[in-house]
Amino acid sequence: MSRLCPYAFALSQILVVAGAAPASAQDKEPITMGVLLPLTGFGAPVAEAGRIGIELAVKELNEAGGIDGRQINIVIADDQSDASIAVNEVKRLVHQAGIDVLIGSAVSQNNLAILPVLNEAKIPSISLSGAQTLTTEAGPYHFSLFVNAEFQSIAMVDYAKNVLNAQSAAVIADAGAQGKFAAEALKRDMEAAGIRHTGTQEYAYRATDLTPQLLSLKRGDPETLFVFPSTGEDAGTILKTLEDIGWEVNVTGNWSMSGLAGPILQIAGPDAFRNTIGLNYTAFTYCPDDTAATPYEGFVKRAQDFAGDRFSRVSQNLSAIFYESVMVYNAAVQGTGGDMSGPAIAQWIEANISSYSGMFDDLVASPTNHFLAGPRTLTAVHPDRQRPGGMFERIDCQ
Repeated sequence: MSRLCPYAFALSQILVVAGAAPASAQDKEPITMGVLLPLTGFGAPVAEAGRIGIELAVKELNEAGGIDGRQINIVIADDQSDASIAVNEVKRLVHQAGIDVLIGSAVSQNNLAILPVLNEAKIPSISLSGAQTLTTEAGPYHFSLFVNAEFQSIAMVDYAKNVLNAQSAAVIADAGAQGKFAAEALKRDMEAAGIRHTGTQEYAYRATDLTPQLLSLKRGDPETLFVFPSTGEDAGTILKTLEDIGWEVNVTGNWSMSGLAGPILQIAGPDAFRNTIGLNYTAFTYCPDDTAATPYEGFVKRAQDFAGDRFSRVSQNLSAIFYESVMVYNAAVQGTGGDMSGPAIAQWIEANISSYSGMFDDLVASPTNHFLAGPRTLTAVHPDRQRPGGMFERIDCQ
């Protein structure tokens, strides 16, 4: 039985009506945009953020006349945070719904599993996955707007070395595709930086007891603990366990440590971020003396007007990244003169994304790299210093 969401087709029609285009645009066949999200399973908290960002982007584009004069219809599928289900859903999106592009998934192992289906159909996709195994060979028409594990590792080790002056460190990461690669990247980058590696532990998604792993790492007495979770739930469990076992170690976290601050605080409490830093996109950060409004702040206002209380309950950073994924696709289709094939979209992004103007600066791509968010898009932040809308204070503020 298909798990394409029953409301997806109705949602598409609502968006088309809300974004009524001129008659000339309405005469063109609409674009069918597939959306693959983990509406259920361990990735479910990401899905609502994704829906808001994608729906808002499509609404705005349709109201402005669509993409290349064509309205956009959305068809949403639930991958249930499971790779085998993701493959079945993408087959339905490709062969039954006839999608022109796929936005999603947000689960790295799911994206790895669905690439053969998309490659065969030459359908472009933009995901929020950070596993380094998502190479251009594996997915020639796949791009990710999420910063990959390698770039996050570089930033984390740089902070530990140059700010904390750490001489030793331990690693804890989840057992997913991105987490496994991150653990290896951190060990490699630590060695290059002259930081002694005292131990690595991994855990399954949604593990409720991480005491054994953290006690094992504590015995190595590292000066900092590199924490690389994929969910806010797991990040919160790690920080709460550190408090429970009385280990006051400097925590150097990845993007999840700030981008998913809401669920972390719900689990670990108001003091969760003591001795903790995270990473985030520079576009989502501020310094106390900043006065100029940013494109992200404009997005937050529009998303609040669009989604109301729904937006306040999700990761607003994630919602913005999903929104920008649709806008990158729009720019690519406009740039190709309306050619929506995977090869044409990939060629345009590789050649032109560095000049893209949107919420993010310094996007990068090449024939050997389809992770659009490069290391220059990241900065270290204080997860506990947050303005409304999910803006975090940068560590490097003077």
